Amino acid sequence: MGALRNPQVEPSLYDRDFYAWSQEMAERLRQRNAAALDWDNLAEEIQALARSDHRQLFNRIEVLLIHLLKWSTRTGSRPKSWKNTIDEQRSRLEVLLQDNPSLAQLAPEAVAERYTRAAARAAEQCGLPADALPGRSPFTPDQVLDYNYLPAGLDG
Repeated sequence: MGALRNPQVEPSLYDRDFYAWSQEMAERLRQRNAAALDWDNLAEEIQALARSDHRQLFNRIEVLLIHLLKWSTRTGSRPKSWKNTIDEQRSRLEVLLQDNPSLAQLAPEAVAERYTRAAARAAEQCGLPADALPGRSPFTPDQVLDYNYLPAGLDG
């Protein structure tokens, strides 16, 4: 059962057609028509963009950590898909950080925060016991982002 609506109150353009609203707001900004701007919704949308980029940084670092850990647990031949995933995540992170340089300062936090979950997923995917991987990331944030870095085995 949907929410009850007051038939007398017409939904705003923002609620009816986000795309049309965004185009209208962009035009009003270009015209510097401050009085015609939907300030509250504009502020919300700008914050949502920042949250999206923040989430993308943390999620991509988590995927990188999973694959770096998987890489480090296997000796000899490793699936090409692992290297492809590592390269793809680094490439997408490079673009994200070029577009948003201030996000780079969050890389250490992202590595620290996402490592535990990444280690659990890597262990599960490799059929290892949950405590088989280090309790803290064996990779620095710089190593995680470095195209030329691939870990040796965790035992050295």
